[in-house]
Amino acid sequence: MPAKTSVKIRPRKPSSFVAEEAARARLLQAAFLVFAQHGFEAATTRMVAAEAKVNLAAIPYYFGGKEGLYHAVVQSMVDRIQEHMRPGIEAARALLTKEAPARDEIINLLAAMLPGPITIFAGPMGPYVGMIIAREQQQPTSAFTILYDGYVRIVHELGTKLVARYLSIEDESPEAIIRTHALAGQMFVFLGARATILRRLGKEKFNEEDVQLIQRVLAEQVRATLKGLDLLASQSKETSL
Repeated sequence: MPAKTSVKIRPRKPSSFVAEEAARARLLQAAFLVFAQHGFEAATTRMVAAEAKVNLAAIPYYFGGKEGLYHAVVQSMVDRIQEHMRPGIEAARALLTKEAPARDEIINLLAAMLPGPITIFAGPMGPYVGMIIAREQQQPTSAFTILYDGYVRIVHELGTKLVARYLSIEDESPEAIIRTHALAGQMFVFLGARATILRRLGKEKFNEEDVQLIQRVLAEQVRATLKGLDLLASQSKETSL
């Protein structure tokens, strides 16, 4: 007789568990929109429950309350940015392990890494991401630590080390930190002043070509700024002679 073949049957999730996951996902999506539009203080759990079309009691059940829900929203946003930025972050860490990385390597990595999140910021959820980030920068809540430690600090510290290496100044010096902040700020203007650039372009939203153009321009701006600083430094030396 032919040998019997065993068929593995994958266990199914109970329907109640699937329903709970779906309800939790709807709450997160609804909360993302509500908190972005109204801010943490003005937003209410009733607004979120109505937007998600779930029972109000689901919020304390899944998230412990309004603050827990907001923390979960910011964490999910940070997770998405982290995933997008991971290649650049890993490349920066690898480059910084070198005793004397080539200056071209540094400038090329900064030009690629700093504008990295623009595809998220210029995407369909960009306005909502921008509103949450802008509010957390201007009026930090308890969720700012999630945003700062999960994304901002990591990229800012790595960028500062790369800028310091490129300019031959001390890591974590005020000059290195401020110059890195200025370089990164060129990207955030497309987040904070999104309405202006869209109006100037005569558009309601960015398309793929716009995003690619913004990425290219930002990368060129980073390179031009750093090379310009090289020129200033050489001119300063010539003047002092």
